[in-house]
Amino acid sequence: MTYNPLAIMWANGTTNAVVSSRIAYGYYTPPEYEEAKYTVLKTGTHINATHFQLTTLCKGCSRWGDEEIGYTEIEALAEETTFGFAYGNHPVDTPSSADSTIAIHDSIGHPIYNLAVATNADFEAKVAAL
Repeated sequence: MTYNPLAIMWANGTTNAVVSSRIAYGYYTPPEYEEAKYTVLKTGTHINATHFQLTTLCKGCSRWGDEEIGYTEIEALAEETTFGFAYGNHPVDTPSSADSTIAIHDSIGHPIYNLAVATNADFEAKVAAL
């Protein structure tokens, strides 16, 4: 997932979830990606002793790159958009900190989603009401 922004998340105990914005440049702990800003939405975020679900709104996550490598942009109305995910079995070094060092992932996948079916004409108003 080199040269892609990453939303890295983990549970910090059973009451807190942490989301960290990073960008991958190689096979090592990715540095912070300051272009992406996350807002955790309480609706859809759940944590217990064995599982967690984190729902966020991300601004700055749909376009990335630079003049040197070019830009990539997610096309929201595309019929098919490929995403990537990775999962690690090792806990982060500092669970309370979004800039914690993380281990390399243990498994990966590249699912394809149809983002067009997820559009909502009242999206901004619904987010503002949360």
